Amino acid sequence: MLSPDVLSQVLERFPGTMPLCGELVDQGACQWDCCEFSGSYFLLLPGEWESALQLGYGLDRFEVLDADYFGGRKVESRQDGCCSAPGGAQRPYKPLDCRLYPYWYQPREGGDMIRMQAAACPMMRLGRADEEHRTRTALVAELLCRDPDVARFLREARMTPGIYDVVPGLVTR
Repeated sequence: MLSPDVLSQVLERFPGTMPLCGELVDQGACQWDCCEFSGSYFLLLPGEWESALQLGYGLDRFEVLDADYFGGRKVESRQDGCCSAPGGAQRPYKPLDCRLYPYWYQPREGGDMIRMQAAACPMMRLGRADEEHRTRTALVAELLCRDPDVARFLREARMTPGIYDVVPGLVTR
């Protein structure tokens, strides 16, 4: 289960924004679709909700769809927007699902991980992947998978269908 200490370590590595995203928005290649989409859900790792609350983050932007989704939670944004929208909690929480975007990882038995990426993300569509972000997400996924509850969650939980594709031949260690 993700502890407040581990969550703090992860959040230090992910400020919540990527310079390339802002650049693509400025160029008109992205309209912050990942932050403002509807008809989808977010996955919170086992212990992520509780740890975020203990660290003083506000979670009022999220409606819980499943409070025990493989030990984690399945949530969606309330009508008034996600964590980046104005108003709401003083210190809104941005889920790790969003911070790792456009990547997601599934551990396999033996320690390898399959990396998936969101094909709809302009970074992926335009072939402009942020290598630093990809490297950081892989390191964080390895850190998170040290916890057996989180590793099981990542193996069993499913992202929104049609959003992520397995990257052929890309397995991280």
